[in-house]
Amino acid sequence: MSKVKVLFFAADPTSLSAPHPRLRLDEEVRQIQKRVDAAVFGNLLKFDWRLATRTGDLQQKLEDTRPQIVHFSGHGGSQGLVLTGADGLTPRPVDTEVLRELFEKDVGAIRLVVLTACHSRAQAEAICEVVGCAIGARDRISDDASITFNAKFYSAIATGRSVQDAFERARMALRLEHPAESEILELLHRKDVDPGKIVLVSRFRRYARIAAPAAAVLALTAALAATVIDSPASPPPEPVLVDGLRLGDCTSEGTQRPAAYRPLAAVSMEPESPSDAATALAQAKSFCHDGNHDSAVAYFKRAAGEGEPEAMSFLAIAYLSGEGAARDSVRGMRWLSEAAKKKRDPRGMNALAVVYENDQRMHARYYWARHWYTEAAELGDVEAMRNLARHYRAGLGIEQSDSLALEWYRNAVEATIGGCPGPDRVDARAGGGRAA
Repeated sequence: MSKVKVLFFAADPTSLSAPHPRLRLDEEVRQIQKRVDAAVFGNLLKFDWRLATRTGDLQQKLEDTRPQIVHFSGHGGSQGLVLTGADGLTPRPVDTEVLRELFEKDVGAIRLVVLTACHSRAQAEAICEVVGCAIGARDRISDDASITFNAKFYSAIATGRSVQDAFERARMALRLEHPAESEILELLHRKDVDPGKIVLVSRFRRYARIAAPAAAVLALTAALAATVIDSPASPPPEPVLVDGLRLGDCTSEGTQRPAAYRPLAAVSMEPESPSDAATALAQAKSFCHDGNHDSAVAYFKRAAGEGEPEAMSFLAIAYLSGEGAARDSVRGMRWLSEAAKKKRDPRGMNALAVVYENDQRMHARYYWARHWYTEAAELGDVEAMRNLARHYRAGLGIEQSDSLALEWYRNAVEATIGGCPGPDRVDARAGGGRAA
């Protein structure tokens, strides 16, 4: 998988003369690298560190490199960003118009520009009209606050978060550690750009391989390769229909597959007395297993009302399928959303993704479907793995990728052979202001 390049410029020439203290740029680099290395996809971010940046460096690197992110850390002011002159000592301000022209000539693959320098909002505003998205400071920002923000921002990017989500998480880190400076940095974007949809690092995790017979895995992989890679002209699989969501036998493990409608039992039983969520959920599953969906839904409501995510998912499916409850897509989506937000029940996440995928009214339905398929797949849900592979295979709302499709199909096969790999089986990698 290709890496996301971050071209990181830093300069501190004004600290050579009073009253400016030296910026802790070395500590900033250290903290960013430390947090990124600890992130799940940290190896997919490649930093090109350019310290003591000269004015010539800025132009040359933008011409020679094709980064997705350009960052400047240092001093800023009314005259623009402050770089270092050719002698390595003299401060050289670069004004807003020059910066804009530089990026216009060499915008390349740049998706985001980050300026953690004092009073850099004007530069960020001008640059975002060229690249689409930029972060700048509307006031003075301290060295410590900048370090905190940058370390958290890039660690969030390295876990597959969108630019918007990473920015909000970094600002939350500022609220916790530097509350007085939490609103200084701003995320700016063009009208046609949604930073909530800019995901620079794919949220894709490689699951640890289970101990399956080598011959079986090789045979399955070969078969998948033949169907996924060797037949590019074959039509993509049909999307799962929302009408396929059924309660069925809700005592089964993993994601519930579409099942034939089971007739309701003759007796519908309402909960006689309050119970804890786990007891109510177990009772609901028992009724569901017997085909008594009316009584099952009553107990699902009880458990869902007490905050049980799995019960919320079953209740939502009941509303969407009309089993044990009148069809109600609004309530169904509400309960699915509530269950998914808790990020504990992959069944609900997968079901929510199915609904999003089939909602023709939504412009970004594939984006949200893929988001929840990924969340569920990373919790070990086999059906979500297959659905995610299907998205990559067909290029649904994303760049088509046979390799990623094959990887997720393989994960699904291995999980089916040896049991779903849970989250514990996922590979993990282990002062003064900045005014000029």
